Amino acid sequence: MLTMMKEITRESWTALARSRTRSLLTMLGIVWGIVAVTLLIAYGSGFRVVLVTAFNAFGKSTVVAWPAQTSEQPGGQRAGKVVKFELADLEAVRNEANMVKQACLETVKWLPVAYLDRMVNTATRGVCADYGEMRNEHAAEGRWLNSSDEVERRRVVFLGYRVKEQLFSGRNAVGETVEIGGMRFTVVGVMDRKMQFSNYSPAMIARCSFHSRPPAICGIRAIRR
Repeated sequence: MLTMMKEITRESWTALARSRTRSLLTMLGIVWGIVAVTLLIAYGSGFRVVLVTAFNAFGKSTVVAWPAQTSEQPGGQRAGKVVKFELADLEAVRNEANMVKQACLETVKWLPVAYLDRMVNTATRGVCADYGEMRNEHAAEGRWLNSSDEVERRRVVFLGYRVKEQLFSGRNAVGETVEIGGMRFTVVGVMDRKMQFSNYSPAMIARCSFHSRPPAICGIRAIRR
């Protein structure tokens, strides 16, 4: 057995020495193939981590429904009817959708947010206290909106990271007063930076603060159990 192994090794070395260029190219091809496969696996794993992180930043198991128009004629009504969400729709989701853990109405309107001589036009979202947990909104400064803010109709705002930087630069924003659409709000918190697909940096207030405003887009956000 040992003699056979020596003979195989000797013949292999002789063949390699006889065709050095071909042997070198063959080994280079094998090495390059291994490297390419390793790089592709690493790229795929890294891309998966980025996607999962971005989706979790949006909200894990979160379902979003926005109002729209009907494309057909439901119940004998004309096509193109505008469907709007009301509080009764939210209650129906909570009572009838057993797989839904939390549900919240969300009102969105683009409004100017001003502080002293600075102003930025951004999406202002009227949300409930559960919205922060549903969308993984973590405060880098201050706190998130709570149920007392909505019950007591407090004019408080939770600023997105980019909005805070545009209005306050590096200064502390918590406790300062900003104007949103001409109404004064006190900053109670600033969103932490997070990885996400869109340029998401709104100003978020309690939904009750939208009651005295013109109609805005209203959707339902729900998170599954």
